[in-house]
Amino acid sequence: MPAVSRRALPALAVVVGVASACDSPLSSPSPSATPSGPTADELLVDQVVTEVRRVRDLAVAQGLTEVAAMHEAHLAVLGAASSASSASSSSSSSSAPPSTEPAPSDLRTAEAALGPVLASAAGAAESGSLARILASMAAAVAQRREVLGG
Repeated sequence: MPAVSRRALPALAVVVGVASACDSPLSSPSPSATPSGPTADELLVDQVVTEVRRVRDLAVAQGLTEVAAMHEAHLAVLGAASSASSASSSSSSSSAPPSTEPAPSDLRTAEAALGPVLASAAGAAESGSLARILASMAAAVAQRREVLGG
């Protein structure tokens, strides 16, 4: 192997750096360069958020603040914390109560249905991080269901 001069060494380092960057996953085109629709994980999160909000709203309607707070925390982790819970809580604290308040069994049924939705979503997630988050959420819902007696 021929000796490399001191002057050639920096140039060689640049060439090696550029060549290795070409194979790097970071060198793939940016998402903004190739417009596309939502990813499978984004669609999955949207579905989960819809279900979690529905169950959270039932908990808010029944005044179960700890259950509602758990679901609100899950929504925050998914990047979907919304003012819907504050709107629900402010509407429940103002003037007239809702005409038909959900029965406790409605919440237990909704919680029981949410667990498998979260577990299935965890299995379908492409991202390992998202799968772990969804699995943790499913475990939290299962634990809370036991407390609710369901």
